Amino acid sequence: MSDYTNYANFNVFTATCRVMNTKIVESKGQEFLAVTLVTTAVTDGAEFTVSFTNSNGLMALQRKGGLPNGREVTVTGHISGISEVYQKDGQTLLRKRPEIKLSGAQILDGGLGRSPKTEAMPRTANQVVSMAPVDKTPTLEEINF
Repeated sequence: MSDYTNYANFNVFTATCRVMNTKIVESKGQEFLAVTLVTTAVTDGAEFTVSFTNSNGLMALQRKGGLPNGREVTVTGHISGISEVYQKDGQTLLRKRPEIKLSGAQILDGGLGRSPKTEAMPRTANQVVSMAPVDKTPTLEEINF
């Protein structure tokens, strides 16, 4: 078994998730988009995150405001890692949610779903909201034809 090479299998992962966080990051003089999505595998089940990076179309979409937190997306990519723990200051800590990392991730045509509803009223107390114009009350004047 020592001369056996463990080649990667064709592990394609597709999930419908909600955008949890997007951030444009710069590393080694290049910009890329870091995306974290959240989803669940079964009704009322535990949540897990799906994370990936992108430096082309999705980054442009995010810059235009097309990937707000809470937006529903269907993402497809190759599984490059799965983890339940992370390292911080030399300690191994448990993640709040297990994480699946994707490589070559993309949102295919039809993969952009619903966006969160915008607020109809502001949350700030005592904030003035301008009123829409109101038509004058009609009168009962006789109209000559």
